[in-house]
Amino acid sequence: MDPEFRNSTFKTAGILKKAGVEVAIATGAPSPPAHHLSLMAALCAKEGLDRQSAIDAITRVPAELFGLGSKIGCAMPGCIADIVIWDGNPLQLLGAPSLVLASGQVVFDASKDPKPW
Repeated sequence: MDPEFRNSTFKTAGILKKAGVEVAIATGAPSPPAHHLSLMAALCAKEGLDRQSAIDAITRVPAELFGLGSKIGCAMPGCIADIVIWDGNPLQLLGAPSLVLASGQVVFDASKDPKPW
């Protein structure tokens, strides 16, 4: 195990948020892969991070930390429209994307496309 992960825990995100720290969640891609981002958020939520903060930690907060909060990580006029519509709660393992839009264009539609995973 890499030394930086020796004492890591999914409880850290909730502890930091409760202490007033803005939390962003990453996968460490390429391993684990970026498409596991919702799983990382779900594990943090399971261990104490509230659900809205878990969603914010993989959308709004990273965009703001990179100085891009007015363009990405939000769903408002003038923002770049990369949006995933889920068939359920994205923080639950049984949830799956049903529609994905990138730059305002549909790139995946579960009603028309086979599941890519």
